[in-house]
Amino acid sequence: MVTTGIRHVTSKPFVSGSLENSARLCGTVFLFTIASFATLYLIAGEDGAPGGPLFALFCVFLAAVAGGACISAVSGSLPPLLGMLAAGFALRNLPCIGDRVGARVEADASSVLRLLSLTIILCRAGLGLDLVALRRLAFLVGRLSSLPCCAEALVIAGLSTVLLDFPVSW
Repeated sequence: MVTTGIRHVTSKPFVSGSLENSARLCGTVFLFTIASFATLYLIAGEDGAPGGPLFALFCVFLAAVAGGACISAVSGSLPPLLGMLAAGFALRNLPCIGDRVGARVEADASSVLRLLSLTIILCRAGLGLDLVALRRLAFLVGRLSSLPCCAEALVIAGLSTVLLDFPVSW
């Protein structure tokens, strides 16, 4: 726990504090969610209404945020991404929810969002790398990144000449 002046800041905001503060926070989140839905509906019309594709994305977002917050509140050592993945899996695969929410997300939007999520995850992982250690071990990193690719290419080339009768010069 870090003490800053009069207030105490902890890593678990839902656990610390009084019941009144938790109720106030839940009320604020609820009102923000209702305002966000109203804005979505007013801007997008029927696509933002329940049963529409934008409403399904809105539900996926809310479930992901809630799943991440639950995992963070329960265990400080597990990443919130685990809760987000579990929420997405549940929204897509549970019988009663998957038909109403998971199946309503359009395939093109889902593909773009998955690619964007992967990009963000890889960027965050890359930002956490130690550049000094990478420069010190540059030769090892180069070997570890290029040798598996070269070995795979050689195995595929060898097997294609044996199994598929491709010419060696190919």
